[in-house]
Parts: sequence; structure tokens; C-alpha cells
Amino acid sequence: MLFVVERRRSGFRTARAWSAPVVAVLVTAIATAAPAADRPRTTALDGCVRPSSTTELVRFGSGGRLAGVVLGHGRTGVVLANQSDRDLCSWLSFARTTAAQGLRVLAFDYGSGAPEREVAAAAGALRERGTSRIVLVGASEGAKAAIRAAAAQPKLAAAVVALSPERYRTHRAVDRQLVEATLRDVIGVHTGGPAVVHSCAPDVPFALLRRAGAAAVSFDFSLLTERDDETIGEAVEGGTRLFAGVVPGTDGRLSDPAGSVMGVRTLWRRLGLQPGLLAEAVTITPSCGLAGASPDYARKALAHCVRAARSLADNPE
Repeated sequence: MLFVVERRRSGFRTARAWSAPVVAVLVTAIATAAPAADRPRTTALDGCVRPSSTTELVRFGSGGRLAGVVLGHGRTGVVLANQSDRDLCSWLSFARTTAAQGLRVLAFDYGSGAPEREVAAAAGALRERGTSRIVLVGASEGAKAAIRAAAAQPKLAAAVVALSPERYRTHRAVDRQLVEATLRDVIGVHTGGPAVVHSCAPDVPFALLRRAGAAAVSFDFSLLTERDDETIGEAVEGGTRLFAGVVPGTDGRLSDPAGSVMGVRTLWRRLGLQPGLLAEAVTITPSCGLAGASPDYARKALAHCVRAARSLADNPE
């Protein structure tokens, strides 16, 4: 899930959705008079990044106890807070791409303190380097830390991008009619083509999304249960396309294409739907995006999706 909130004087409000994590690392020129051959070899931070003319390794926080890397230039800064089982290396490919768009970005490793305070310290490090507007971007544990940091210091960030934030507080459920009406308004703004809504969570509200105007629903197929059968069947019969996430979104071994879509065929038979509709109604995708995948695996995963979809079309039964 992707939440984007923007700070206003009256508080935080939902802003535009971002199709991909905005990531970057601050590029600061490191001048040196010594010839390259005479420079001592520097150990790579986390084994993935070394200082160079376009990359600055930084220390910040109390006593310089936190380590990070900065790429890019610009008055807008982006702090990248990774999920708990990753380090800053997981952001690098996206960071470099985003740095080229004129953003100054800092990715860092957590220390032993409260993650939200470390996110705030990273924002401070960017301000010290000349940024005037900060966006906090976090994944999972990092998303929770970004939300908490912004809540504790309302002037800390102009916006927060939270990717699948961990649950840290229970709130009263929002009225479903209000949710549906709000989603309908958001989807209605999109006029550039069919609207596809993605959910990484179980219990995807297929019926609600269909009523709100989603042309297609993207989901992690492994999280489906037989409780979802009725609403999925109604969605398909109502013309909603399914983006079935059957290919793992992180590096790993890929099964054969036919095996990847075996569960889709089983679902179709269980629903009693016509096999001929399968290829028209279902698109094969990665399970929950490829943000955590290496570029090489991402290419292989997308090619695997194509082969699996072809297998489904050639043999729907």
C-alpha cells in the first residue's frame, strides 16, 4: 500500500498517489588533490556504496553515530527509511534514478535509537546541506517511523510517503460508504485511462473497489482464500479485470511459468467461469511490486510474467 500525505497549516491531508517510491541519494563533490593511484582504498558502506565524486558517505545524529549516503542536488530533500530487515543498499538503484531528477536524497542505516528520531536526524542532515523542503519516504518499519517523526514535529516534513506501514495504533473503522465515495472521487479525477487499484493486504474489498469505479484490481494472489470467491466472481462478471500477483516481487528462484499460474486455473474452475474468459480477464503480475528486487531479478520477473500469461492463454484449463 502507498499512502501519500502532505502537510498543510491545518494539518496533514491526502495528496496525490506516487506510482513508485521517490528515492535518491545526495551527491556531493568530494575534491581531492591526490592522484587516484595514491588514494587509500575505502571500505564500502554496507558493502554496496563507496565515496566518489558523485557520492558522499555521511555521519550524522548525536556523536555522528548514524551512517548514510547522499546523492543529488536540489532544494527539495528526500529521506529514505528502509524496512527493518534491510539496509540502505535496498534503496540505491531507485535513489540514483531519483537523484537525476533534481532531488537531494539521503538513505541511512538505523542505529540503536528510536527509528522516528533517527528519521528526524536524517532530515536535519539534509537541511544542513541546503534543502528547504523535506519529503520522508519509508517502507514498512521505515514508513511507521516516517509517520511518527512527522507527527511529533509537524514542521519537519512537507510530505510523507508511507509504503506498507506497520500497524502501530488502532483507529475506529471508517464508514464504508464514506470510503467508497472518497475512492470514487479519487478514481474520477483520473482521466488518462482505466484506473487500477492495488492492495498488498489480505481481504481485498473487491466489491467496494468495483463500485467505486476501479477498472481493475491488483493483488497478491497468495493471500486469497475461498472467502474471496464470491466477490471475485461478481467482479469478473461485472467486467473488472484482475491483476493477479503470482510472481514473487523479491529476488529468489522462479518456478516454471505454467506452475506459476496453476492457482489461477484452479480458482477459475472453482468459480465455474468460462475458460475462454481467463486470458481476457486476468493479467499476470509480480505479487506486490518490484521495489525490493534487484534490477536483474526485476527484468527476469517481468519476462516470467509474460511467459506465464502466455501459458494461461494457451491452456486455460
